[in-house]
Amino acid sequence: MERSHGFAVCVCVLGLVLGLAVVGCERKEKEPVAEPGPGSAPAVTPAATPTPAATPAPTPAPTPEPTKAAKPGFPNPAVIGKTAAAPAIDGNLSDACWKAAEVKGVWVDVYTGTPAKPQPKAYLCYDDENVYVGFLNPETKMKNLVGEATERDGAVWTDDSNELFIDPTAGKKDYCQFIVNTAAVLYDGRGRDGDWDSGVKVAVRKMEDGWSLEMAIPLKDLGVEGSPKGQTWTANFCRNRQTQGEAEAQAWADTGESFHNPEAFGKLKFE
Repeated sequence: MERSHGFAVCVCVLGLVLGLAVVGCERKEKEPVAEPGPGSAPAVTPAATPTPAATPAPTPAPTPEPTKAAKPGFPNPAVIGKTAAAPAIDGNLSDACWKAAEVKGVWVDVYTGTPAKPQPKAYLCYDDENVYVGFLNPETKMKNLVGEATERDGAVWTDDSNELFIDPTAGKKDYCQFIVNTAAVLYDGRGRDGDWDSGVKVAVRKMEDGWSLEMAIPLKDLGVEGSPKGQTWTANFCRNRQTQGEAEAQAWADTGESFHNPEAFGKLKFE
């Protein structure tokens, strides 16, 4: 009987332990899960800060070609005199006014900077109405002269031709440009604007050993009121020579490879 009673007690104790374990499991399964409320939102992992794209290096602006300055003392300022009698504009440089009107200086090949061969000559004088310009172009190959442009303001610079750049303001405003080929076809412009037209008169004469050109340019077309006496202008006298088969560019003032370089124009002093 004592052994049975002990066994019963053990069974009861074991049953009690197992019952408590079952109740504990049930309670744990029935505990509510807390819902997120204000201030208790689930943590958010911050996104990585994007790495900024590399900014491409700016493309450097092209370096402008340096302007070629006039050479000190070259050419010497030309003294321009007033004529008592205007020349006949016929291309013939035999008029009395041209005898004392030569613009002195050594012309250069602007591509090489060496003296031009043969040496052209330029002449300039004035009266109360016009500036008169003459060119003499020695030429040993007259049969090779090129004069294909036939319309005013055409590409006469691609022919055998003379060019005059002249600026009564001495650099304060645009210069005027006149080009005449061996067929007496004219281009006139202000700066690089070929739409500007003047009342210039031109004539060309061909000889056995060269060709000559005369021009009469109204002072009013150059913006000059009254006599230019006492004024200083800037200018350049140029020649395009094609008879050698390869273009040559010659000038009184060395402007470098472009005639359009007013910084290098020579000076004209009107007396």
